[in-house]
Amino acid sequence: MHPHDHTPIVAAEEAPGYYEIMETAVRELLVAKQIISAGEIRRHLEVLDSRTPQLGARLVAKAWVDPEFKKRLLADGRSACEEMGISFYENTELTVLENTEEVHNLIVCTLCSCYPREVLGLPPDWYKLTPYRSRAVKEPRVVLAEFGTVIPDDVEIRVRRHDRSRTSGVSEREGAMNHSEELLKRLPNDIGGQPGAPIQRSEHQYLPWEKRCHALADILDMRKIVSTEEKRRGVESLGAEMIGKLTYYERWIAAFANILFQKGILTPGELAVKMEEVAARHSQGTAA
Repeated sequence: MHPHDHTPIVAAEEAPGYYEIMETAVRELLVAKQIISAGEIRRHLEVLDSRTPQLGARLVAKAWVDPEFKKRLLADGRSACEEMGISFYENTELTVLENTEEVHNLIVCTLCSCYPREVLGLPPDWYKLTPYRSRAVKEPRVVLAEFGTVIPDDVEIRVRRHDRSRTSGVSEREGAMNHSEELLKRLPNDIGGQPGAPIQRSEHQYLPWEKRCHALADILDMRKIVSTEEKRRGVESLGAEMIGKLTYYERWIAAFANILFQKGILTPGELAVKMEEVAARHSQGTAA
């Protein structure tokens, strides 16, 4: 026998970053003010976890074997989804497009990451990042080939680009967003048609605070406190330099804080105090 410590080795939990602390502070202040509830966040996280690409696959499979359902799906995507028990938690419509032997559709949001989350779940990283958002508009055929989808030259590619509060269709041959006057008019977060690097398809696992931030965004929108459009404008108001430095959800929570200040719901002082409290809890190992 020899004496030695048998205490299990436990990896130290990584200290939260500034914006993770901000997300916790904003959320807890809103709960304390009874603007939202902790239960709403918890329930919506469960909803987000229930949405995966398998739901979209079910829709496509049914459309393949049921011509009448296919007609209803193309005519009113949201109603067809609800017919199959897929509920929508946002006041949005769903446009369903059909690929044919003559036309192939490609979807991109050049401003942020508008995505049919009720049907497919949270968007993959590549959909949100600069290379796809910039290049899909300008060279869709090349982008599709990088994903292993080679479209014959005699098939037209139509890029469906979300443009602020509407969806617009652009033919590949029109050279969308390729004119200097359009580049001058664009907002800081609108990168469609700009040069981009090769698309990296590696994915990261969503961090708990990122999913909470997403749930918070949905609830604020559903409660008509901060709309999706207000959030988008809030991100744009951060400016190109800040947008380039922050990660996806860091931009969101920074925008939310600024918007809540502007609406008089929170003040910079109370957020600063709450962030100090949250940071102290983490340092003492008592984080919520």
